Amino acid sequence: MHFNQQITDLIFILKSFGIKHAILCPGSRNAPLIQGFHRDPQFVCHSIVDERSAGYVALGMARELGEPVIVVTTSGTAALNLAPAVAEAYYQDIPLVFLTADRPAAWPPQVNNQIIDQQEIFIKNSRAFYNIPFEIPDRKALLKINNEIYQIISDAMKDSPGPVHLNVQLTEPLYQPLPVEFSGALTSASDNQSATWLSNDVSPEHENMIPAYIAGGKKVLVLAGMGKYSQEEENLLVSLSELFQVVVVAENISNLSADLFIKCPEIVLGSQDADGWKALSPEMIIAVGKQIVSKRISFFLKELDKIPVIIPDAFPSEIFSTIVNNDLAFPANSYLELWKSVEAVSRNKAKMFLRGAPYSNLTAVGQILSELPDGSQIHLGNSGAIRYSQLLPANSGLQFYANRGTSGIDGSLSTAVGAAMVSDKLHIAILGDLSFLYDSNGLWNRDFPTNLRIIVLNDRGGGIFRIIQGPEKMPFFEDFSLAHHPVSLKLLTEAYGLKYCLARNFDELKHQTAVILQEDAGPLVLEVDTGLSENSSIFKQFYYSLKN
Repeated sequence: MHFNQQITDLIFILKSFGIKHAILCPGSRNAPLIQGFHRDPQFVCHSIVDERSAGYVALGMARELGEPVIVVTTSGTAALNLAPAVAEAYYQDIPLVFLTADRPAAWPPQVNNQIIDQQEIFIKNSRAFYNIPFEIPDRKALLKINNEIYQIISDAMKDSPGPVHLNVQLTEPLYQPLPVEFSGALTSASDNQSATWLSNDVSPEHENMIPAYIAGGKKVLVLAGMGKYSQEEENLLVSLSELFQVVVVAENISNLSADLFIKCPEIVLGSQDADGWKALSPEMIIAVGKQIVSKRISFFLKELDKIPVIIPDAFPSEIFSTIVNNDLAFPANSYLELWKSVEAVSRNKAKMFLRGAPYSNLTAVGQILSELPDGSQIHLGNSGAIRYSQLLPANSGLQFYANRGTSGIDGSLSTAVGAAMVSDKLHIAILGDLSFLYDSNGLWNRDFPTNLRIIVLNDRGGGIFRIIQGPEKMPFFEDFSLAHHPVSLKLLTEAYGLKYCLARNFDELKHQTAVILQEDAGPLVLEVDTGLSENSSIFKQFYYSLKN
């Protein structure tokens, strides 16, 4: 059997799933893998040096395309740098294939450099792990390995979507030509063309309970978390709201835009006292999609007495469709009307406050979002940026994304870069200064997309900890909770060869927003300097205004 035949076969298996994009991180141990992808015209290869950034670039691509993306790294700590992106993909149900090159064990061990134990390093945050040995005795053993790999990837694309880790042991020589032909047929049925990312399982008990509550006039709240919903699914939710007063809570990262939905639950609940919360309480919750952002929704749900909380494996289209289409004539309640009336009052109060509020992170985000054109894709950082956006009515023509699977700041920029690289739309990343600095290697990309604009809210580090309750009361707050930094965003941006612009007040922000939205503006960074603003005070005044 030809040396490194398993690499040729692995490339063939990945091709069979129609995967097109491969992120290749430089290295020596992974040279045979790089060779395999580079020589195959089916794959579009991208070079990303920083492995942590590479993992998130792949995540952004996969989320944008709706198809798996491959990441290839060398051995040692390079593999460990993938961990944050692996975890985020796991909690967002995004199928990625991570290939890590590895060194076979050597005797004595002192002669092996750049080696760690790479067995199952992501196993708690990935769908599967497989170790591909460098010594395969015969063709029969190789075919067994190939079919096991095929099944792992097939599973990760269908009923149990998410990242898989294939660890590939490779030995010298690393730079000889690979064999050309695949070694044999796969025995598993090739059903990937009909693969779907999610199943649609609901327990028999819930199949009866959901129609009984909705059509029976009970107060039902659908919590629609982060996700990518089809038009059919959105239409079903609209019909449930219209016919049965079902309340659909849908934050901006759900990208559900119907007027009947409650899209700013944070300000609705922030405007109410305990009695108001009690009046808004449901008698059943149906949770679909992934995570939510609103802290007040979280607190609100925890305050509820024991009620049915149903969490389907996927969107329960069949059940909702049956309810909507059966033309059931049960007495309707006024549950949605109550939520909408409270929402109207709270949104009006928010609008009045923002109209006269000083320049700050909150008001700057409001002005930016109001001026972005329909069709733009907004990537929100996981600290203040996403929280500010949750307080503002979203333009239904915008699409919102964030890494809320694990809610880390690790790769917010790189994820936006990856999405923009495989899209013709305008992409806007709105990040805090720490998110931007932490992931600044996301700017290190020879194929940096020209359709990405990066907006950085610079409040001089860690401003999120000034607007949440608790941290600033601690004696270590200034030294260890806030992360003051001396970095010049201008010099950093220009070091990577990108254009830079600055806004220090509303007038400059309006002008610079117009500049960055020009079609030929190219990739750039807009620093929104709010370091001298009373960001935390204005944020707290905003919530005070909702109740008064």
